[in-house]
Amino acid sequence: MFACLMGTTGCERSLESIFLSEPPPPVLRPFGGIHAIRVTVTNVSPSQRLVPSFVAEGIVKQLKAHSNGLEAFATDDARKAEGVLAVSILEESGRQTHTGPQPDTVTWKFQVKFSAILTRTDGQTILSWPMQSVSQELGWTGFSSAGVTPGWEERIVGEDLAWKMGGRLVDDLAHLK
Repeated sequence: MFACLMGTTGCERSLESIFLSEPPPPVLRPFGGIHAIRVTVTNVSPSQRLVPSFVAEGIVKQLKAHSNGLEAFATDDARKAEGVLAVSILEESGRQTHTGPQPDTVTWKFQVKFSAILTRTDGQTILSWPMQSVSQELGWTGFSSAGVTPGWEERIVGEDLAWKMGGRLVDDLAHLK
């Protein structure tokens, strides 16, 4: 691969074209007097599949991955927070969309609808997301545990959905001044 990137094998893609082909990731900086955000998550969906503390930690990881001077945490230590990002999981759905030719191959499509609001500790609303939706399609092959097919119980489902929720929020937060 290095030979291709360095141009010694006649490869037509240069290193510059590879790096310029994808937009840079968003960068979060302090904004609106907020240098530290506490993330809270509640799950009001009828199914209650995703654990709020687990989702909050996933969103915090996404915020931290893109942070440059902005602190994010999911603990109840409100003393150091200048803002609160409150996320509500409104609906969770998952359905089996495909079964492969082998009896132990299955694909699921998961979707989460959520709302979020970012407020300063003085109560001023900075940004509001009334209804957002993220989805993830995951497949499993080779399972055979007593006839139970993988689904919501798999840890990767919650991890991926929390990461995608955080990504949606990060994209908007990165554009605040």
